[in-house]
Amino acid sequence: MFPSGHTGILFLMFLLIKEEANSKYWALILLLSAILEAIFMIFSRGHYTLDVLGAIFVAYAIHAFSKKNLKKRLLR
Repeated sequence: MFPSGHTGILFLMFLLIKEEANSKYWALILLLSAILEAIFMIFSRGHYTLDVLGAIFVAYAIHAFSKKNLKKRLLR
């Protein structure tokens, strides 16, 4: 299945957390988790390499789109 949701969700959580002021520790944990998940999915043959790379690009595109277009509509 393209893209890998396993990797994409972790990478999207990393992108969302890294912008918070006091979350450097959690951002590092999520980034390492996303990298390990990508490696494990490729080595276990759960996904192709293209699926994992595609998930990273899709997660980044979702983050960039939501940051640009939905920031005004969402309340914190």
